[in-house]
Amino acid sequence: MRHYDYHITAGRKSQPGGYRFAAGRYGQFQVIAVTGNKLWFQTDTEVEAISPGQAVLLRQGSAFTLWTERTGYTGVCFIALGTLPDEMRGPAQIVTADAELRATVRAMEKELTDPCAESEAVLAGLGRAMAWQAIRLARPDSARRAARDWAMAARATLDAGVYANCGTRDALGALPKSYRQLVRDFHRTFGQSPKQYQLEARLREACRLLLQTRLPVTTIAMELGYCSSQHFATQFHRHVGCSPSAWRARQGRTARQA
Repeated sequence: MRHYDYHITAGRKSQPGGYRFAAGRYGQFQVIAVTGNKLWFQTDTEVEAISPGQAVLLRQGSAFTLWTERTGYTGVCFIALGTLPDEMRGPAQIVTADAELRATVRAMEKELTDPCAESEAVLAGLGRAMAWQAIRLARPDSARRAARDWAMAARATLDAGVYANCGTRDALGALPKSYRQLVRDFHRTFGQSPKQYQLEARLREACRLLLQTRLPVTTIAMELGYCSSQHFATQFHRHVGCSPSAWRARQGRTARQA
């Protein structure tokens, strides 16, 4: 059995605007959970903004660049240096926190805000928990489940905001995950983009209103956030095959004949 001997540090983490750090072969292991603003992350294969609700695994031996833009970021971290387990060595990776990891991060923040004599030991334990929770979330099976959960949350948000006069990016802005990652998760789960789903959700609701109410087409268009009734009619015809008025009349004839 291999013996692991490493020194750990857990606590607050922050950097000002304009910060930049690059590693070609990182000499330690670190998890940073972002709690305020954004930390940018880049490897050979991806560039992402790490937002509150996300964490980055900087494994020993990994190559990456971190930076901030005009504003810095805040967060909590766990650092391990020495002879590390295999899970703490390898590529750098972003994870999206689940309920357990978010609770651990909140507990660390609380301990840092209101410290006591035992805080160092408590933070060490919480930091270890944060690290292993993040490692677990980075595993492929956990990542797939997490991606589906975020896609479901995005779909529910779009359904709830079908009357909101805003684009997809703004509609999903309240979710603690980057829009780019949400688009990726949504497409993998449902086979279409959030933008396409939002359009279809609005058209489904338009059909319901045309069928179940006597609201004028112009009113329905405005209620569903279209910039004009003409834009609504164009989108409706493109996806349904006729104008809103023609569809309503056809449905009315069908109902009378039934």
